Parts: sequence; C-alpha cells; structure tokens
Amino acid sequence: MTPSSRVYRILVVDDDDDIVVNLQDILIDLGYCADIASNGADALTLVDAHLYDVALVDFQMPGMDGALLCQKIRARSETTVTFMITAEAKSDGIKRAMEAGTVEVLRKPVDMKRLLPLIQQATTSSRP
Repeated sequence: MTPSSRVYRILVVDDDDDIVVNLQDILIDLGYCADIASNGADALTLVDAHLYDVALVDFQMPGMDGALLCQKIRARSETTVTFMITAEAKSDGIKRAMEAGTVEVLRKPVDMKRLLPLIQQATTSSRP
C-alpha cells in the first residue's frame, strides 16, 4: 500500500444512534474507515481489536463517561488522537477530558467545518 492510499481508521463513540450513524456515513464518504460504538465497553473492545488513528468520543454516556474512556483509549493506544464531543461541556468535564489526553473538546451539534480539518490534521500528522 502506498502512503497516499493509506486508509485512516476512526472510532466514533456516542450513545445517540443518529449521531454515530451520521458521523460514520460522512467519514466513510470522505474515504475513512469508521467504526461505531454506543458505550465505553464496546469502544474498548474495538480499540483492543484495531488500531485507530482518531477517536471521537461523547462525554455524557451511561456506564463510563468520555473522559475516562479517552484515558483508557490512550492507555491502550498512545498514538490514537482523541476528540471529545459533548452537549454539556462544563469546565470540570473539559478539564478531565484534557487531562486524559483529549486534543480538542467540540460542542454538539458538531460543526463539521471545524471537525473535519481537525481529523485531517490528526491523521496526516499522527503516523506515516
């Protein structure tokens, strides 16, 4: 596979089915490989099975919040770039997310004009 044909793998984690499916559809249309999970446990199962370039993680989810999930993802895969997506970004949650290694916290609804350049930057600078 030549460097220009590298397909980047993105994990989208959110308990809102519409959000994960819509993001997955957009990312696939743009040429990314996009997997989805609806909770932290399922996301970690995927992280254990695949190497992700980027993880888009909702903050507010049942069972495990996004900050803890980001911390666990980064512990399993140091090269995965994580972005937090949330409707309820309070300063404590943002602080915890950033301490967990999250690169950016984005508010819902997701501004694709802001998100897509961040993903492109993360994928082109994270690994060859």
